[in-house]
Amino acid sequence: MQVLTFKRVGYQDDVTGKVYWPLWETVASQKTVAVASPTIKGYTPVNGQTEIGANEIAAAQKDDVVIYVNYAADPQQARINYVDQDTGQTIQSDKVDGVTGAKIDYSTADQIKQLINKGYVLVSDEFTQAQDAGKAVFDQDGNALQTFTVTLKHGTQVIDPNHPDTDNPILPETPINPADPTGPVWPAKDQYDHTTRAIVHYQDADGNTIAPENAQSARWTRTITVDKVTGKIIAATDWASDPAEYAIVSSPAIDGYTPDQTTVAFEMTPADQVKTVLYAKNAVPVEPEQPTEPSQPAAPSETVQPSVPGQPAQPNMRGTQSMQTLAESPTTKTTMKQLPQTGNDNDKDASWSIMGLLTSLLGMLGLAGLFKKKHDHG
Repeated sequence: MQVLTFKRVGYQDDVTGKVYWPLWETVASQKTVAVASPTIKGYTPVNGQTEIGANEIAAAQKDDVVIYVNYAADPQQARINYVDQDTGQTIQSDKVDGVTGAKIDYSTADQIKQLINKGYVLVSDEFTQAQDAGKAVFDQDGNALQTFTVTLKHGTQVIDPNHPDTDNPILPETPINPADPTGPVWPAKDQYDHTTRAIVHYQDADGNTIAPENAQSARWTRTITVDKVTGKIIAATDWASDPAEYAIVSSPAIDGYTPDQTTVAFEMTPADQVKTVLYAKNAVPVEPEQPTEPSQPAAPSETVQPSVPGQPAQPNMRGTQSMQTLAESPTTKTTMKQLPQTGNDNDKDASWSIMGLLTSLLGMLGLAGLFKKKHDHG
């Protein structure tokens, strides 16, 4: 605001005391100083009124001179970001246009509902909080984007196969969020509940089954936590089995075979196991043959008496020979040999052998004679 002061000089009649003033029109006019329009954040003077120029004001003007500079609100923009608290990523970002000081015409309700249908859970909503407080208006800063953040996190679901929720059963490999049929699905059942087997096969060396297999089963379960946004398992307990251990299996006895393992044991692991017991065929004992009775030699038809030098051989009654002559006797041939340096001893042995042989022959001759005599008298 500028103030201009105008003055005029009057005079007073001394007789009458009346004061006489000159007309204001006779007083010189004055000029105001040019004034720049103030800068108001978020607003711009219209019609280019960035400055109020100098104005000449007449002294006769009685009223104040008022000059108005009109300002228009600047264009503004607000952004509402939907942020995933678990990943720190922006899920979606909406922009709303307006002007400085105007109400932001927007609602987060529809977008939040869509994200909840995808498995999210609302954490906080800055825009709605500002709206409820009457502060959801565009600011005056055209150089910085006005931002409101809506924070959400991933919903989770615990699946305990030993304590299922009968009111809300989990159907494996079906959509987690019914309102989002193309979204993630529940994990397959074998991710938290499955059965394993421990099997023993019994085979011979050729791979043939020689006894029925022995099979045991165990149920393995664990509690898992599922991310309803991604469908991934984000936490899980250790696997637990029922029963806690597999039984030790005794190999069956099979006649004529011997197993390479008398018992089979299994570790308790959440996977199928197969083991094979091989049976070797036992060796068959061979019974010894019964010895046969030796046959009796046939009696000679004629016995020839050993001949004595100077005397012919005597035939027996059957007319066949069964003995060799003394000249051909192996005993005689053997005993006639002698070794060097031992001739004396061998001579003695040979003499005794000849004496024994002669004695035997003489005895046989005597018996033959006796036999002949008895035969002659018989």
